[in-house]
Amino acid sequence: QVLWIGPATLGHPFSFTPATHPDGVMLLSLPFLPFNARNRELRKAVLFFGGIGLVRKLATFAQWLILRRALRRCAAKQRQIWIIQNIQAAPLIRVLAPDAVIYECIDHPFGFSPYPQAIHREWEELVRDAGHLVATSPSLAALLRGHSNRPIDVISNGVEFDHFALP
Repeated sequence: QVLWIGPATLGHPFSFTPATHPDGVMLLSLPFLPFNARNRELRKAVLFFGGIGLVRKLATFAQWLILRRALRRCAAKQRQIWIIQNIQAAPLIRVLAPDAVIYECIDHPFGFSPYPQAIHREWEELVRDAGHLVATSPSLAALLRGHSNRPIDVISNGVEFDHFALP
């Protein structure tokens, strides 16, 4: 069974209880600090408060409560393989100890908004501790290589236009 975890995003539907998608995938939302919020004032406030360890611990605790409940509902006794894209999920690895972790670097982790130094350290730990690393471009693979000696698979998320072009 697959549990897909996405961020609870302001202005978009989200669910803190697993919902079954028609294809059988369970969907769950977790509250992450919105460092990439569109609202400039909200971004500034999150950057300030996100730099406070207690705030991040409270956010991780809320995520843990929601995820723990979801895993119980999703046959959590099965082997757990986590594919992580959101670096703010990294602290949950230490708390819930999945059997395997794959970090999929789909964008430059710090390319959109500033993050507190603690988040940078958590990202470095994620890259170091993940059992498998995936990047969506050679430049992201090079970024990961600067922090890990593990092999990195590059799986492009682009479109092969020639393959899909009309004759």
